[in-house]
Amino acid sequence: MKKIYFLIIVSFFMFSESHFAQFRTEDFKEDIEKFKNIVDTNPNNFDAFINLGRLYEIIGDNKNALTAYSKAISLKPKNIKANFARIDLLKKLNKEKDLVSEYNSKLPKTKEENLLNYLFLGYALRQYQTKILQYNKCIEINPDFFWAHFELGMVLIEMEVWFKAKDEFLIASKNNRDSDITLAKLSYVLLKIGDIENAKKYVDKALNLNPSCAAAYFTLAIIAEKEGNFEVAKENLMLTKVLDPLYSQTYYELGALYLKTKLLKEAEEELLNAKKMGYTKFKVFISLSDLYMELNQIDKAVEELENVIKIDPYSQTAYFRLVKIYKKQGEIDKTIETLVKFTKINSELPDPHIMLNEIYLEQKMYPEAVKEMEKILELGIDNVSIRNNLGYIYDEMQQYNKAIEQYKISINIDSTSTLTYSNMAGTYLRKGLFDQAILFSKKAIELDSNNLSAYNNLGTAYSNKGMFGEAIESFEKAVNLDNLQAILYNNLGAAYAASGQLKDAKDAWEKALEIDPTLEMVINNLKILEKTRK
Repeated sequence: MKKIYFLIIVSFFMFSESHFAQFRTEDFKEDIEKFKNIVDTNPNNFDAFINLGRLYEIIGDNKNALTAYSKAISLKPKNIKANFARIDLLKKLNKEKDLVSEYNSKLPKTKEENLLNYLFLGYALRQYQTKILQYNKCIEINPDFFWAHFELGMVLIEMEVWFKAKDEFLIASKNNRDSDITLAKLSYVLLKIGDIENAKKYVDKALNLNPSCAAAYFTLAIIAEKEGNFEVAKENLMLTKVLDPLYSQTYYELGALYLKTKLLKEAEEELLNAKKMGYTKFKVFISLSDLYMELNQIDKAVEELENVIKIDPYSQTAYFRLVKIYKKQGEIDKTIETLVKFTKINSELPDPHIMLNEIYLEQKMYPEAVKEMEKILELGIDNVSIRNNLGYIYDEMQQYNKAIEQYKISINIDSTSTLTYSNMAGTYLRKGLFDQAILFSKKAIELDSNNLSAYNNLGTAYSNKGMFGEAIESFEKAVNLDNLQAILYNNLGAAYAASGQLKDAKDAWEKALEIDPTLEMVINNLKILEKTRK
């Protein structure tokens, strides 16, 4: 059977370079044997050791890959791409601490040696700010150092600081006009800032320099996806995989694309491949979590979000998605536990306190809800919504004076808040202060003639004062605004009954039962009405 060959321009970080061979994807082990024979014949063949290391890495033989890369570096210690290959592999094997110790031990040396050591140290580190620090040290030594500007641009891409990334790639492209990947990355950044026209222009330039530039096809895939052409996006990502099998982000993007198009089995395969290839950005774990939620594999979804938190303990996205899962599962204790944990890690964010307050309110845990609102105020955030929330909680706790105090503060913040006046009217009702309830209900209606709650409060206050005509008028306005609330028809019926209009009362209560046949209060009212009429 005739073998099928695919052209692979093997490159580090998708750089084309003459000493990288063309591999067949069908049988990497045959290629390994070929390069082993070459290095056996010529143990000083740098190119062969680089290609041998890459092949070993592709098939997952990391031990032999590391040996091959190390041998290549021993032949050319200052070769940047060989050092990067070794660093990438060791980072994949979680040897970052060893790498950092190694390069730190080499400082300080000569100016030229320090330039490379800062570069390699920056590449070995994971934290963005420490990487940036090392690359800036390179630039201080040599402002035109291509690699420092290129890698700084790569970090800024990871941080999604697009305009600064653009600046670094423009500098890098001026320092190395033959770098196809720099133009491809510049194209990617331009796409992210919305300049699609120039993004396409630069990706064409990259392909003119190197028709097999994997980074360019990757960018073309992202452009196609953005334009809604998912099939073209998939084809370009598949081609990127062929051109550079070790570029892990390709597997992630392909998995995310499959997830978006609901090809869940394929999505899982590619996303797991991304992890296997060392793509440990939080995005892959988030996507896997979304995938497992689609498959209703809750434990796996939770596990992936916990992986995000291991990488970034401050990840609001991961914590909030965990909260969403636990809430959906009805696991209130875990929901609260997760939010409390997040507030301890990042106490300056108001959102987790707001979410905790909502959960505590749902669970009628009012003292705990008050504490969360107080923490938000301590963060310097004060508005009508927070004060109304506090007022509502105190009202539920029957601490009416405290509730009114919060509503007064709310009015001082915004004297046009119809919600505040309506809420205050309700609290005065429960205190039995009906004149104040009428006053604030009218103020709420003055600000908003469609304030349903205000009309209901006003009708209730009039009823308690024996002013049933005014009460009926208010309740009728309420049911005209919303004729699907049984409690409004109950209140209207009660006002009719109190004023002796029993037929109208019966009609109103029967309407209430049509909406909610289980409303015990209405059932009892109708029973009493029947007895009265007999």
